[in-house]
Amino acid sequence: MKTASIAIAVTTTLLASTNVFAFETTVKVISVTPAREIVNEPYQSCQPDYERAAPNAPAQQNCRETDHYDVKLMYTVVYEYQGQRFSAKLPYDPGNELKVNVSVTPK
Repeated sequence: MKTASIAIAVTTTLLASTNVFAFETTVKVISVTPAREIVNEPYQSCQPDYERAAPNAPAQQNCRETDHYDVKLMYTVVYEYQGQRFSAKLPYDPGNELKVNVSVTPK
């Protein structure tokens, strides 16, 4: 009995300390709602700075972050797992079924 308790405690500790899913299953999709979203995908823009460079030295880079806005199509998906409804925002339309990872986390 003591060995079983220790094994359960070690397993519970490992599951709580790692983010490993227990299993994968397929769930029924209830609804899919497409929506366009404006998404900012900033990038770093660099240009050589010749004015501040020392003589006979390569120019230093003058860098700044530049915003780049894009319109993306996202899908709000409502699905059902064991009688409960959940929603997720996905970059694709999953169709009638969706694969999900199911894990258990102790409180």
